[in-house]
Parts: sequence; C-alpha cells; structure tokens
Amino acid sequence: MVCREWTVAEYDKEIAKQYAKELDLDAFISLILVARGFGDPTEIEEFLSADESIMGDPSELPDMSLAVNRIRQAIDRFEQIAIYGDYDVDGITSTAMLYSYLSEKQANVQYYIPRRDADGYGMNKNSLALLHERGARLIITVDNGISAHDEIEYAKSLGMDVIVTDHHLPGQSLPDAQAVIDPHREDCGCEFKNLAGVGVAFKLICALESDRPVKELIKSYGEFLALGTVADVMPLINENRLFVKMGLESIEKSGRPGIAALLGAAGLEGKKITAFNIAYGLAPRINASGRMGKAERAVRLLLEKDPQKAAELALEFNAENAERQSAEAEIVKQAIASIEAEPSLKYARVLVVSGEGWHHGVIGIAASRLSEYYGKPAIVISTDGESDAVGSGRSIRGFSLYDAIAESREMLTRFGGHELAAGLTVPPGNIEHLRRRVNDFAYRNYPEMPVMRIKLDCRLNPKGLSVDTALALSALEPFGSGNPAPVFGLFGLQLKEVTPVGGGKHLRLGFSKDGTDIQIMCFSRGREDFPYSAGETLDAAVTLAAGEYKGRPQLGIYAKDFRYSESHQRDMISGFRLYESFLRGELMEKDAAAKILPDRGEIAEVYKYLRQNRAYIHLAAFTYRLKMPYAKLRIIIDVLEEMGLISFKIQKDRLVAEVLPAAEKVKLEDSEILSRLKNRENEVSA
Repeated sequence: MVCREWTVAEYDKEIAKQYAKELDLDAFISLILVARGFGDPTEIEEFLSADESIMGDPSELPDMSLAVNRIRQAIDRFEQIAIYGDYDVDGITSTAMLYSYLSEKQANVQYYIPRRDADGYGMNKNSLALLHERGARLIITVDNGISAHDEIEYAKSLGMDVIVTDHHLPGQSLPDAQAVIDPHREDCGCEFKNLAGVGVAFKLICALESDRPVKELIKSYGEFLALGTVADVMPLINENRLFVKMGLESIEKSGRPGIAALLGAAGLEGKKITAFNIAYGLAPRINASGRMGKAERAVRLLLEKDPQKAAELALEFNAENAERQSAEAEIVKQAIASIEAEPSLKYARVLVVSGEGWHHGVIGIAASRLSEYYGKPAIVISTDGESDAVGSGRSIRGFSLYDAIAESREMLTRFGGHELAAGLTVPPGNIEHLRRRVNDFAYRNYPEMPVMRIKLDCRLNPKGLSVDTALALSALEPFGSGNPAPVFGLFGLQLKEVTPVGGGKHLRLGFSKDGTDIQIMCFSRGREDFPYSAGETLDAAVTLAAGEYKGRPQLGIYAKDFRYSESHQRDMISGFRLYESFLRGELMEKDAAAKILPDRGEIAEVYKYLRQNRAYIHLAAFTYRLKMPYAKLRIIIDVLEEMGLISFKIQKDRLVAEVLPAAEKVKLEDSEILSRLKNRENEVSA
C-alpha cells in the first residue's frame, strides 16, 4: 500500500498582503510565494523577473581563466579538441552546445559520448587512447570528470591536457587537470551552485565570450540549456529559471532542424512548450538513444542541419523509446512478481530485487516505478551469470539511499549517487548480503521509515475558485523541480457523482461544499481504482489550470490525491508501519501489540463484511467504513486466510478476496498469527 502524507505550508497572510501591495502583485501569487519561503520583496522581484541580472560572473568559478586561456590557445593553434560527454540528456546537450560553439569559432573539434553498456559512466582509458589516436590534444569534459583522477593522469601521460567541467560533488581531492570547473568546489564563491552540467558548460562559453551580452548567448543556446536543466531535474530557480524560461521560448521557435524533428516526433509541433513537455516528451526520446543504442546519435540529431536526416533520426528515437517502455514494463512486471511471491522482500523497509538479463539502460526507471508502486526505496539489480551485477536505486525524500549503500561499500565493486538515486555494481554472490545490510541500516537509522509526501501550498475554498485564479499562476512558470506547480487543498467536499469518461480510463467527479458545486478531473484512474462512494466527505489535493471550452475560458481542476480526513490518513500511515514491523518480527512499542490484537467480534465483523460486499475492496475505504485501524484489519485478513475462510491478494492498495466454503467450525485459538501477536504483547508487557 502506498501512503502519502499531506502537509500544508505555513504562511503569514499579513506579510503576503504587504508584499502584494509593495510590488503591485496579485495577492494570490504573493501568498504562494510567502508560503514557499520567499522572505523579502527583492527576492520575489528577482524570482518573477528572472532576467539576466541574476547571472553570476563566470570568473567566480575557480580555474575559469586557466580554461579560457588554454581553449583560446587550442583554437589559435588549430589543435584537436575533443569534448568528452555523457549518455544522458544533460551530457548530450552539454556536448552539442559546446561543440556548436567551438565549431562557430572555427576550432578543430570532435566529440565523444561513451556507450552505457560497453564504457559505463565517465572517462575511461580505452576511450582516451582512442581519442589520442584520432589526434586529440585537449580534452574538455562536460557533465563528468570530477572523479576521474586515474583517467586524467593517463590522458596526461599520452600528452593530452584535460579541462574538467562538471556539476557533481567532488571527492576529497580534485583531479590534477589543466583546469577543474565545478561550482561544488570548496573554494568556489558562486552564490548559485545548483547548475546542471549544461549550465556549467554554458558558464565556460560566457567566459570565452565575455564581451557578448549574456541574454544574447542564452538565446543562441537556450534549447540546449532548457533540455539539459529540466532533464537532470535541477531546481528551476535563480539562473536555471532564466535558462529554462528563455530556453522554452527558443524551443518553440527553434531554427534547429533537430529540435523541430524532435518536437514533431513527440507530437508537440506548433504547441506551447512547457518544462513538463521536456521531462515527459522530449527528454525520454533523447535518453532512449543512450539506453537502447548509441547516445552519440542524439548529439548528431541536435546538431543536424538537414531536416530530412533529422526527421529520420527522431523517428529512430521514437521507436527506441517505445522499445524502452516495453523493456521497462517487462522488468517491472517480473520484479513485482518476485516481490509478491516472497514476503521477506515485499515487507522489507527497502526493496532489493534482482533478475537475470534485465536491460541495464532501463533498471533505473524500473526502480523508480517500483518505488512509486510500493511507496518505498527500491534497488533493481540485473545479473549476468558470474559477472558483476549492475544495480540502480531510487528513494523517497527523507531516506538517503546513498548512505544506505555506502555502508556496504566493501562488498561492492563500485557505487555512486545521492540521497534519492544511486547506482552500483556488485558480485552476484553479494546481492543477498547487500539486501540484508541495506535493510539493517534502515532499521537502525530510520525507526519510522519516511513516506511519500504531498505538500499543499495553501487551503482554498471552492467558492473562491475561478479562471482568473488559474491564470494568475502563469507568473510562477516554468514549473519543475524546486518550483513545482502549486498544489491546493480542498477540504470537506461531499462527493456527489462519479462519471467515467474517455472510455472508462478517466473520471469526472462532482463535488459540493456550502452550496458551491465543482468538478474535478481524475486522469488515468478508472472506477475500480477509485475507492470512494457518492455521499462520502473527502479532502482533495488538486492543481488548477485555465483552458477553453467551445471558445470560452474554463477553469480546470485536476486531482493529485484524495483522502477521507487527516486523522484517517494518520492511522493508515501508522498502521502500515506497525503491520509491516510485526511481519518483520521487529520489536514493537509499548501497547502496540495490544492495539492491533483483534477480538472474536472484530474478526466476525470483517468476515461478515467480506461475505456481504464485493470481493474487490480498497483498503482505505475498508478501514473507514468499518471504523477499524489499518494494522488490525490487515491482521484479521491474514487470520481469515490462515483459518481457510478466505483467499486473497493485495494489489497495491486494493484487497482482492474470495470467501471460501467453511468445512467445519473455526477455532481461533489455533491461529499461529494471533498466538504470535499475543506472545509479542506479553514480551512488551514483560
């Protein structure tokens, strides 16, 4: 079951009113910005204007002058320059942008993108030897290189200089390169450090073109900046906000045939482009080139000047994206089957699942899907006989996956990452040890595992909603990481009707509160996936958008989540934790066992409900309608199965149960589950 905790941002209405008056700002927008932590009018003005004045001086980055001098020297001497990129969207756009710039400067330049399977991430000696054979004398890395100490020493031994541009965290020491440009260096005085690799590479271009206006440079390379920044999930604030805001405009009217072909392949030609379109339309197609084939083709697409050739490449990426989706779906299907078949996997704090021959380019996405499905951190590992297995993990906010994996570093061949995502290679014989160690780390460091969260910007009254409310939100765009689309809470709504639309794939929900009727659209959710019934009172987490219907402006309200109430949600979360803790055999808090130990009457009540109602029941609705704690309900369901009265399976957050014919009278005292629970109660009492 996936538990989501709602939190409502705290804000001072009087301060919001004051800022709105001082800045001649929409009061609603002022309220949202105050709720998001903006502390003074100047900060708000800078955010909303997002003009070139917020750009920091590129010379603030250490080693920038060294890099500029060496590159100018290489251009003047017509030395071979090799751009060493990466196979993700950030690395691809960084490569295309810097190659485009150096070509315009008549430099002798080539580029190299490592292959995901054959080369792996970052620099490697074989690739450097190849570049040396091709005549390279200066290597410029983009989106990698900060940890390539040995590889850079090897490049130097071949007579090549190396300039590193990267945005990843440095280790304890920097590589001994000609220049190391990284905003995360300890000696970097830049005010804004959360740049993508493409942002760091752009800073290098700005330094090389110090006489040209920054705005002019962003217009020249905005498509690359927007694609790389959004795809790498960088926070859309400060300089990134400017890059993406201007970059989206550049994409819409791009004269680059590769960008136009990509838009056409994604069905976005002629449409207003948003950061969402990049994240879910353009970026997956670019990424597919590296996941399913050779990523250097994506650089070729972005640089292609022939519209026909660009269109052909874009169609290739479309096909590869479909192939990627198919491979991902199959891995997720197999992983869920493995998890559901093994309780020790399913109820673990951290999911660690492995399979033979799973595509390395897709396991990271599969881990993300599993994390969303189960509401837990997940690591997906692909094995290949006796060779080192390759794994990729995704976490939920509040649990450091990097720290959990780092504690097992001695059993890994290599690993890397951050709080929410990590990669690793591990000998196949160590996978089970890794699973135990990661979960032991979680038990010791996270007594209560974090759950997924939905942060509400504020509460709204349906009576005050209008098209103008939604239109005002455009001042906050572009939305993305660090600046998400606002989410609002509508509380105490009475559900009036549930209408399937779109062939049953979506729902149109009618609600009422204090005489005001509203409709909320719920996409990708059929009637069987919606646990609530007409007449029930719900809270809704929603987003707003302005649209048109028959030529007239119309307010769109779109569902993100529903719940019965805050108290019911708290019980679901605490009950979920308690139930799984019991199954794992962990020590329980005082009186916890007693609270979830059911009596005969409660067991009979659940059994009666299952006999009288449909066998396909959402657990949230089940607990609400019976007024029974979640953990106790789950114990009762397990006992009923143990006693041969039902068979069941849990599908995400739904109970699919079948009542079985009872051969003889059931003796609850024979239940091992109840016996274990009573023993646990006695242990706690003792």
